[in-house]
Amino acid sequence: MKKLLITGAGGSPATNFVRSLKASNDEFFVVGTDCDKHYLCRAETNEKYLVPPASAKDYIHILNYIIKKHGLEFLHVQNDAEMEYISKNRDQLNIKTFLPDKKTVEICLDKFKSFEKWKKAGIKQPKTMMLNNEEDLKKAFEIFGKKIWIRDITGAGGRGSIAVGDFETAKSWVDFKKGWKKYSAAECLTPDSVTWQSIWKNGELIVAQGRKRLYWELAKLAPSGISGATGGGMTFSDSVLDELAQKTIFAIDRRPNGIFSVDFTYDKNGIPNPTEINIGRFFTTHEFFTKAGLNMPYIFIKLAFNESLPSITKRINPLQDGLVWIRGIDFIPVLTDINHLNMHEEKLKKIKESIKKKEDVFSKHILITGAGGHIGINLLKSVIKKYENICILERCVSKELRSLIKDNNIKLIECDLTNRENLLKFQSDFEKIDIILHLAAYVPKSKDEDNEESAKKVNVSGTMNLVKLLKKGCRFVFISTCETYGIPRQGIIFETHPQNPLSNYGKSKVIAENFLKEYTKENDIQLVILRLTNVYGPGEVLNRAILNFIKKAVNKQNLVIYGNGSDKRDFIYIDDVVNFIIAAIEKGGGVYNIATGNIYSIKEIAKKVIELAGVNVDIEFEKRQKPNVDFVFDISRAKELEYTPKIDIDEGLRREIEWFKNEK
Repeated sequence: MKKLLITGAGGSPATNFVRSLKASNDEFFVVGTDCDKHYLCRAETNEKYLVPPASAKDYIHILNYIIKKHGLEFLHVQNDAEMEYISKNRDQLNIKTFLPDKKTVEICLDKFKSFEKWKKAGIKQPKTMMLNNEEDLKKAFEIFGKKIWIRDITGAGGRGSIAVGDFETAKSWVDFKKGWKKYSAAECLTPDSVTWQSIWKNGELIVAQGRKRLYWELAKLAPSGISGATGGGMTFSDSVLDELAQKTIFAIDRRPNGIFSVDFTYDKNGIPNPTEINIGRFFTTHEFFTKAGLNMPYIFIKLAFNESLPSITKRINPLQDGLVWIRGIDFIPVLTDINHLNMHEEKLKKIKESIKKKEDVFSKHILITGAGGHIGINLLKSVIKKYENICILERCVSKELRSLIKDNNIKLIECDLTNRENLLKFQSDFEKIDIILHLAAYVPKSKDEDNEESAKKVNVSGTMNLVKLLKKGCRFVFISTCETYGIPRQGIIFETHPQNPLSNYGKSKVIAENFLKEYTKENDIQLVILRLTNVYGPGEVLNRAILNFIKKAVNKQNLVIYGNGSDKRDFIYIDDVVNFIIAAIEKGGGVYNIATGNIYSIKEIAKKVIELAGVNVDIEFEKRQKPNVDFVFDISRAKELEYTPKIDIDEGLRREIEWFKNEK
């Protein structure tokens, strides 16, 4: 077991170092020291000692006492203040270190000395000058432009740094900080920065990894916007940067030894400029690399003890690009990747687009025809909750519909679609319409009422009259029927299935569909055709299977099925139909089968009604001449509308039975 001493143990950099060692397979006994009793409580070391600041006379003596007491073998420093003192006095410590040369440490801890070295080596960097007096400050504005960067030439955490745009503010800042002869001024660069963290042994590069800074934690609390605490970092590689980083290091030390973390900031031309070298220590959030698979503290310790190194895939940038480390006060750091971060932005972008789209639709004028019917009245009740500027066109207005109109400030056009002259009186109203939900239709209650003339008059002529009054660019949602297909020619009915309807109602819908396809294409109107299958639910009036079964069951009469009841159908609940229509207000284009994708035989439905009604009745079968036919609809296209039916057959039947009982 190796016994280590780490200074500044209560700080984030030291904690990241200790956590990295614990993440290895080796065992370590770590003693931590800190000159702040509060910070010391946070240290994650095996033992903790409060020590005086490095400037104190007895600092070295106290460290040696701790070293001797625990038999410590190696010392690591993770802050600049102690690095400066320990580097100069390393020979007085009775412990092993792995530090760069004393002169190298001295130069790197003085940012202006580093600047001079890089300037001599011809390395591109921000123009910089010392601020010895007010004349230097005036000259800085003359040379560097209207905005200059001022900072302390020593220390970390962006100490004393600020971007200033006028002389008086800059002078006040340096006066306040007592920074004359200790502060420098430089040209301002961009906010983009990168750190190139590396470990060297006697002039040989052992490993290096680039990290781009995404943002500063607590940046709002720093005058310069630079807190010195990276909030988000991302693995990053660039061959130009790799070469420049090594050149930057060699300009100061031809035989680097230990840790060299080079900070770069990009200028307006996208060129990285070195700004400082964090010498002898890792950058604060180096546990990032450990979690990502590159444990640099462990490699550093193995080098210090001249032991075999763990496997390193490649010397420079062994980690994949785009890994991201997010951290903050009181939060456990999170390792993620740039794609995950961008995913959140994409989600936000889609939400904004969706909101904007809905806001656009919200303000548009919607016309509903046939609002008094079974589907129409339920649709209107839902639409008024989501949209304003609603208008309805109705020939006969029921008491319930008139109440909805009054309570919700709905515009009413009271006229007959089949009377074109009457419709023309409302042409100015139609010119305002942006979206039409056309439900008005002649729907026979039984086969005996399937009148050809009535079907054509309302479903064909009425639809033609309406669409011809509409402006270009509007959206027309036409409620059609799956009856347009007739007897299926194949197992599953797709929207492309031939249309050969048996009923006059179905034939009229086919004629209307074909007319709309041609007319809307020629007149720049967006067309959506919804072919509904068997709709059921409270308020139903058509004498069809489900309502007939419920009537019989509630009245404790035997249910009657024509044929053997094996015919299969797709039944869709009224609420799901309404939601499909509302979805079509904003999405889709073309023809859609509106069904559930679930089929039940007529006999199965009858049994469910008896069970859910809680009655003891039988099913009677009567002869039928027609052969059994199953209707199975493909609903894959309907997914474009981004709605999925929610009410299953049992729940739907239960609701309709309850409604019928209350109505009775």
